[in-house]
Formats: sequence, C-alpha cells, structure tokens
Amino acid sequence: MKALRIAAVVAGLVALFAIPKMTGNEYVLALGVSFAAMSVIAGGLNLVYGYVGLLSFAQVGFFGIGGYAAALLVVDRGWSLWAGVVAGGGLATLVGLVIGYSSLRLSRHAFAIVSLSFALLCMIVARDWVELTRGAMGIPGLPTPVMDLPWGLSWRLVRPADFYYLLMGVAVLSHGLIYLVVTSRLGRAMRAIKLNEPLAQSQGVNPLSYRLLALSLSAFLAGVVGGLFVFYLTIIDPSIFDFYYTETML
Repeated sequence: MKALRIAAVVAGLVALFAIPKMTGNEYVLALGVSFAAMSVIAGGLNLVYGYVGLLSFAQVGFFGIGGYAAALLVVDRGWSLWAGVVAGGGLATLVGLVIGYSSLRLSRHAFAIVSLSFALLCMIVARDWVELTRGAMGIPGLPTPVMDLPWGLSWRLVRPADFYYLLMGVAVLSHGLIYLVVTSRLGRAMRAIKLNEPLAQSQGVNPLSYRLLALSLSAFLAGVVGGLFVFYLTIIDPSIFDFYYTETML
C-alpha cells in the first residue's frame, strides 16, 4: 500500500512538471504558478489551523511582507533574488513570532482578532508609507531575476515556464517539509494540543512553543513564496494584502 502511494505521488509530480512541455499556453502556466504559490500558503495555514487549532488571518500579511521585502532589497539594495527571498521569509517569521507571542499568551480568540487586525494594518502601511513602499502606485517593473546555480551556472527567469518550474519546485519542497513535520513527534504534539490541550499539558507538552513553531514555519513559507510571486507579476502594490488572497487560502 505504501509503495502504491509513493508511486501515485511520483506520477503526479511527473505530470505536473511535464505540463510546460505539453503546452505553451500562458494562461495554463499562469494557473499553474498561482496553484503552486497558493498551495504553499494554504499548506502553511493548515499547519496553523488544522494542526494546532489557531484561526489565522495573518497569512496574507506574511505573503505581502515577503513580497515587499524581496522587491525592495533586490531593486534598492541590489541583492540577489535568493538573498532577498530568504530575507523576506525571515522578516515574515520574525513578525509572526511577535504577533503570536504577544497574543497567544492571552487566548486563541485574541490571536484570531490580532491576526485579522494585522492583515488589515499591513495594507494601510503599504498604502500610506510612501517613502518605503511607493504608496498606492507600488513598485512596478521589477527586474527579470537571474538565479545563481551551482558550478557557475545561472538561470534567467524570462518565460512563464521558468516561473512555473521554480514555483512548483518550491511547492514540492515546502509540502515535503510540512509532511515531515506533521508526521513526526512535533506533528503528534500539535494534534494533541488541538484535540485536548489540558491533557497535552499534563504530558509535558508546552502549547505555546508548538503553536509558535507552526506559526513561524507557515510565516516563513508564505514570505518566501510572496517574494518569488511578485517577480512573476513584475509588480507589487498594496493589493497584495487584499482579503481576496485570504479567501483563496481558506
């Protein structure tokens, strides 16, 4: 049975990565890029909501923070794409830990309210902090990214198929990481917290630590994907914090 599941997963991955070879239709590839990006963010949300029982509206905030950080570092500071994307994910993680630690010490209901307020505040900051974010006009014309590869090679992301391969690869790695977490001792502790928190505490499980772990991992993944996704769009503006994305994730 296990071998059959592995074979099904491998066949599915082969089919996904073969799509650009079977069709050059840009609409189909655009759907694939959106699918890959949203699946990672939804997977992170499932880690927070499905495994530790926290209703979070903050994912769109982490997504946008990663996008803005990567765009600003690459455009204004001349950082490489990888460095900007990882920095965006790190910043999103830091913000997630601050939000989680400050609100989860009160209650899960407080966290839901704070996460919603945070998402709305992100849009306001992006729109009104013109000196940093360029305001409502955003940052258009993001440069074509060039990724450094091993052995002195480079990959210029010009075609939609290039972004399809990149985002789908990141999605596979992200879901693999999430799978390793939820099937490990960490995942069992997370499920125990959601199902019966007092019983989990009586067994020595610290709910706050595991909730912060789930939140930080989901924030990092959302920030990384946001940093990559905006270079596919070639623009970032306050609409990246739109509630539409939250609905899509849910």
